[in-house]
Amino acid sequence: EYIGGGNCAKLIFDVEYEKDAPDLHTKLFAKIPFPLAGNTLSDRMASSVMQSGAEIGEINAQRLLESRLPFQIPRYYFADVSNVSTVGKNGLSAVDGIWETSNWILITERIPFGLK
Repeated sequence: EYIGGGNCAKLIFDVEYEKDAPDLHTKLFAKIPFPLAGNTLSDRMASSVMQSGAEIGEINAQRLLESRLPFQIPRYYFADVSNVSTVGKNGLSAVDGIWETSNWILITERIPFGLK
């Protein structure tokens, strides 16, 4: 389920595991970049240009610092970044001096904000 935006698309979803695993969450949260098309084209370009690489810091904080921070953060489950999605005018890539956008995903435990 799509739950909103901001700097990226935010999704919530439920998973089932093949075997019961009480230490694994079934309610998860994902962040992905907006599509580079249609109504979100300008938002995607703005976040890709103005905040280029910011997702790396967030992903690494989740991945590397989860157990080391003095406060609890959502449990990290998966993340990936791909800079292969080079897009430019007339099919030119970043190598041609146009621009490059990264595709990425971050999946964590879902925090039930606002639920009583």
